[in-house]
Amino acid sequence: MTKHEIDTARLETLATKLSALARSSSAALLRSSVVPSKRRRATSPSPDIPQLDVLRGHLAVGKVHGGYDPGARPACDWQLGEAYRAQAIAEIHQDAQKDSSSRGSQTARCLLPILQNCKHPTTNDKPTTNDKGAMPELYLLDGHQAKTLLDKITPDIPIITERQQPFQWDDPARPIPEFFDWMEDHDRMVSVQIPSLQANESSCEPRSIRQVYERFLSQEKSDDPWNVLDCSCPVPSTLPDFLTGRNCQLLAQIRRAVLDKNGNSAGRTVATREKWTEWRDIERWALLSEGGHCTAAHMDSHGLATWITIQEGHFGFAWMSRPTTKQRQDWMDDTEYYNQEQKWRYWVLKPGQTVFFPSGTIHSVFRIRQTQTLGLGGHILQWSGLEQWIDVVRKQAEAPNSTNEDMTDACKWFPVIDDLARKRLKRVDALD
Repeated sequence: MTKHEIDTARLETLATKLSALARSSSAALLRSSVVPSKRRRATSPSPDIPQLDVLRGHLAVGKVHGGYDPGARPACDWQLGEAYRAQAIAEIHQDAQKDSSSRGSQTARCLLPILQNCKHPTTNDKPTTNDKGAMPELYLLDGHQAKTLLDKITPDIPIITERQQPFQWDDPARPIPEFFDWMEDHDRMVSVQIPSLQANESSCEPRSIRQVYERFLSQEKSDDPWNVLDCSCPVPSTLPDFLTGRNCQLLAQIRRAVLDKNGNSAGRTVATREKWTEWRDIERWALLSEGGHCTAAHMDSHGLATWITIQEGHFGFAWMSRPTTKQRQDWMDDTEYYNQEQKWRYWVLKPGQTVFFPSGTIHSVFRIRQTQTLGLGGHILQWSGLEQWIDVVRKQAEAPNSTNEDMTDACKWFPVIDDLARKRLKRVDALD
């Protein structure tokens, strides 16, 4: 047995202990903090209202309503969801008929059956089935509820909150121009995904920020919409408040440990600009896309949990809900694989709403052509999700096509987390 295998086995043991500590209070927490006293069944869209008119009405008011509010809670809007999905299906069907060798056409063919068969989720306050005992597939929470939940456990379904971002735009109706103002240096280069590129070649090409800026401010609709990939986030204070609890700080602690050149120093961390940038771009980034750009089903790489706050436009977010072990493995063996046993659910995110989804969530993003979109997001790791994280990273390393990034360095954090986990358990034992 190699040293790497020994360290991994020890890390799994430590992770199991930490997860057990976190689970000790999870049942009571879920009952008291998430599930409201009364449940209602969601209603279907009214058949006598044209869906396209409904969609236009919603998109015309696509700005954040109000500033930061920890008590704000998202409301179900199934009518918007159905209209948005119907429009996306019509557009993606057209894209699927284009050049069969292009990456955009390939994505459309993979995404089309998912959107045609995905449904509204059962939420913690609005089940969509007659089964009152159905397990929720999505949590709709205010900031207080989300923070209480995530500071104790790692959920196995997404969470959506509203108005949890401290930073506020000068013009909330159109943040994209202001976003470019924050970037300052427009000569820097970014990678841009372009659907017309061939599927067997790179999915992106380099463009300058200035080129992206000019294209987005022209607001011309395109049949070949750009998606700015891995764009750094110049805006401060974007981390949603509900993710600031101690349980959600494992990735930040890994960063401090990796950058600490002095071993066990508690002083200010000093690192090269390149190293700081690498970590900053893991923990905070931006998603900037022209209308109509979609992503095929995937997991976010390195087992990281993800949050995205919508700034402008609407995002369609679809995910495979509570997949069985076999369903997950079948998908990882062939990421274009789809059958109707998979339970795909979706939610249309509005400006001001944040989606958080845990490690290993199989998901996709779909957008309609009508509006550009901007989202600010980042990654975290939770102490309570350490056991799950190890399992996801191992599986992603075995099936690298399941993620959106290279997985050759998948286990690079194992030794650091091993050390952090041992120290955390030692501290917990000392308090008992």
